[in-house]
Amino acid sequence: MDRVFVRIVGSRLTAVLFVAALAGCQQLTAPIADPPDFTGVVDGTSLEGDSQEISVDSLSWSYHAVDAPPSYDPPTRGGVHINSRFNGQVTLTAVFLEDGSGRLTEASVSQLAVGQRVKVWTTGVEWRTDPPQYDAVQIVIESGN
Repeated sequence: MDRVFVRIVGSRLTAVLFVAALAGCQQLTAPIADPPDFTGVVDGTSLEGDSQEISVDSLSWSYHAVDAPPSYDPPTRGGVHINSRFNGQVTLTAVFLEDGSGRLTEASVSQLAVGQRVKVWTTGVEWRTDPPQYDAVQIVIESGN
């Protein structure tokens, strides 16, 4: 059985959970203003069917795990689940495009492609697999892609 390593991400996770509860787990319609959990380059996609996922390489983290063991080294590659389902819970993922001025517009999952730089906001849970997996709450495709 895979171990789950929970990252404590402060008030952002509380705010995301609160908004999700109020919205009945509907997808976000406005972007999360806090910094992303990580950024990186899409190096693989699997966007068909119910199990949508992208793999992201060259991760750059915005925060570090609070309760991580001393030997924990943040991963440089990971899988990102889109609209994930686990034990009857659904985590919907909002996707946005960022233009040159930093303004965001709604996008679709089908617009994600290999080679794009993305910013990813997660639920705060890291599935300790190889590579680690994350459930995305929001993905922003950076401008210039």
